[in-house]
Amino acid sequence: MKELRSIFCDPESPENTLRKIENGVKEKVWMQLISPKSEKIFISETRLPLGPGVIIRSGGSTGRPHQCLIPCSYLDQSAIASANWIKKQGLNIASCQIFNSLPLSHISGLMAWWRSRYWHTKYISIKPSLMRSPNSLEKRFGRMQANPKITSLVPVQVNKLLKEPAGIRWLQSFSIIWLGGSLLPEDLASTARNLNIRLAPCYGATETTAMIAVQSPNDFLIGNEKYSNLLEDVELKIGKNNRLEVKTPRLAQYEVINGKLKKITNDRGWWESGDAAEIVNKKLRILGRVDTAINSGGETVYPEILQIKLLDVALKAKVPIEECFLVPIDNKEWGQKLVALIRIGNEQKDYEESKLILELTKLVKAWPPYERPCSWYSCPELKRNAAGKWESNKWKLWLKQKHKI
Repeated sequence: MKELRSIFCDPESPENTLRKIENGVKEKVWMQLISPKSEKIFISETRLPLGPGVIIRSGGSTGRPHQCLIPCSYLDQSAIASANWIKKQGLNIASCQIFNSLPLSHISGLMAWWRSRYWHTKYISIKPSLMRSPNSLEKRFGRMQANPKITSLVPVQVNKLLKEPAGIRWLQSFSIIWLGGSLLPEDLASTARNLNIRLAPCYGATETTAMIAVQSPNDFLIGNEKYSNLLEDVELKIGKNNRLEVKTPRLAQYEVINGKLKKITNDRGWWESGDAAEIVNKKLRILGRVDTAINSGGETVYPEILQIKLLDVALKAKVPIEECFLVPIDNKEWGQKLVALIRIGNEQKDYEESKLILELTKLVKAWPPYERPCSWYSCPELKRNAAGKWESNKWKLWLKQKHKI
């Protein structure tokens, strides 16, 4: 008999969630993992394949959020691939400790626990409230130094921890910090490298059952953060418009659309991601999202790359912006141009906006005209979501409502 069970993933009560997931695995049911901000989807149990498995929300690598069906055997395969990578780093799998602060309703958070389950290693949950207090975090876990420590974080978490001495020390205690969710800002990479923090930038998606390419901490520390090595069970190729295509035995079986199941792969077993990429010597570099790329004056422009570039030059020039987001608008001459939304640092709230925008304009004066923002707007509420990703439509709507653009 097929069964679909809904499990609410309370971030402040991970142990309760994990007990329910474990029970679901033993009883061979499908489990829909629901976050506090998501809604239950309705699907006929008769349409489901045999379990056990999870139905988990994708962040929208293909351009729209949706649910993916992933059998538990695929989670096992992902754990095997990452274990073999760990061994290549010279670590003993059995002695590793896995720390997890990511939500269990996201594939990266679920896989942190699943790896420990499959590897038979120690697993430590970290509640969001504790992550907001680096001193408490260090006090609670800072002395656990005996065995290799592994965790998965997103850039926004690392950035916050780097602002506190206790957060820096806690990050320095890890052998490996898998870092994904969005492109790594150059200033954050440089700071982490100078502090000998062992980041391992990686790439993956819900559809690929977590990461498929990763860079070793040693490569990161010597400054080679742009390219990642493929895990052993992955094939990649570049399709139309530089779109990354993936083949691996752990690709999600289906996505759910209007209560119906749809295969995510084509007839040849390839899945098209929503990311533009390049492959050099079998190594992967993500350029940006295909659905946010624009054509400006005949040039293809990836706003994500420019956002990182802008933050980097602002930091070096000591212009106090903490975040920026580039919004494309239609332009008769260029086709499309970019508008910059910026958030001033909390400690610089009295900084004159007009002066700041003038300084930013000067900083990008030497950029190619198709890369330069045509307008700048201060947006005090500008921030990424809890998963460290940008909600593009939200900020496009803000620009339209606030400035009629």
